[in-house]
Amino acid sequence: MIRIVDDVPRAESDSATVVEGGTVRGNVLTNDSFGADTPDLSQAVVGVRAGADTSTSAIGSLGVAIAGTYGTLILNANGQAEYKAHADAVTPDGAKDVFTYTIRDADGDESTTTLTINVTDSKLVACPDNDDIKVYERGLDLTQDSWDLAPGTVVGSAPQRASETSVGNLQGTVSGGVGAITYSLVGSATGAYGQIQINADGSYKYTLTSAPHIGNGNDGANIVSSETFTFKATDSLGNTATSTIVIKIVDDMPTAESDSATVIEGGTVTGNVLGNDVLGADGPALNGAVVGVRAGADTSTSAIGAVGLGIAGTYGTLTLNANGEAVYKANANAVNPAGAKDVFTYTIRDADGDESTTTLTINVTDSKLQACADYDVKVYENALDLTQDPQDLAPGTVLGSNPASPGETATGSLVGAVQGGSGALTYTLVGSATGAMARSSSMPTAATSTP
Repeated sequence: MIRIVDDVPRAESDSATVVEGGTVRGNVLTNDSFGADTPDLSQAVVGVRAGADTSTSAIGSLGVAIAGTYGTLILNANGQAEYKAHADAVTPDGAKDVFTYTIRDADGDESTTTLTINVTDSKLVACPDNDDIKVYERGLDLTQDSWDLAPGTVVGSAPQRASETSVGNLQGTVSGGVGAITYSLVGSATGAYGQIQINADGSYKYTLTSAPHIGNGNDGANIVSSETFTFKATDSLGNTATSTIVIKIVDDMPTAESDSATVIEGGTVTGNVLGNDVLGADGPALNGAVVGVRAGADTSTSAIGAVGLGIAGTYGTLTLNANGEAVYKANANAVNPAGAKDVFTYTIRDADGDESTTTLTINVTDSKLQACADYDVKVYENALDLTQDPQDLAPGTVLGSNPASPGETATGSLVGAVQGGSGALTYTLVGSATGAMARSSSMPTAATSTP
């Protein structure tokens, strides 16, 4: 008797390497042997499963996706294998995905082994954008120009400039990855103070639409705040990395422009000192733009306090309110014909604490009021009598030579004796109404007026 010993197949372990997100293909039968009982090679593989357990045969699941830890394997009966690694699947150290498959020869003998896929890191890294991107509150306006992503909600001190919008580029912030890199925004395009647009090629644009009201005090046109957005870089295999874009916002400053007004002595002039001032994008301080006023022309330091109170100048009194309303009352008879100036200093403050100080100058002009002596009236001693007739102011104390005459009393008018002044004139007596010189040939009376 001749005994024939069966030959058996031998499945050798297989391995392949692929970068995360990538695809690797091959045939697991290439290094396997079937011996004398070679089967139909199109049906040599009879099963596959995830994992490294080769103690039992893997039966079935051919031609369907088998989920591993880091990707998906499709293994066909003819040995053709395709493994698609998940994007962003592994750490920088990489990882292994192991599957078990079984082959069978023509008389039913089987052999089971493993297919190991080494998944490597794509090394895609995104760094924060280090472009020094700044936008300026002063450029804010209410119009969406062709350069802007959106209109502003407030007006800055220099709205004619386009400085509320700035651009940058993310190319150079990303390393590693496979193939071309595309860029996208993570999260909302609308931030706390403006809007951003990120294009696939990495170029981006940011438009400031409102001013941060952050109370940093009177610290000048510095970087008052910043806005951060997250971007994502994606390589050709779908691997991603994220990082940030930081937009720096430069504070707007108020500018107080000098003011002046003219008033006649004794008169009152009103106005608003904020009419020519620029508060900028931040707007006025909470309790009003004007925070202080004082007499004098020293603008080297801020004027703080005394708002709403009467401030005595050299020639009159100023009252300046927080809303900029100003009332100056010039003293009567305050200046000589050449006139004079009263100077005050005031300070404005914006909503985040920046200040600007300037002057208010009041030009006080002379009223040119002049009273001349009046010599038009005569009274006669010979008409004196001891009786206070209806036309008399008082009875006489002696008798004249013609007491029947009314000549001891006379009337006149000061109209025409006064020049200049402002408005209607009124007249009053200076001193006693009782004359001291009974023999005076005339009785001039000084005239005064109040505007």
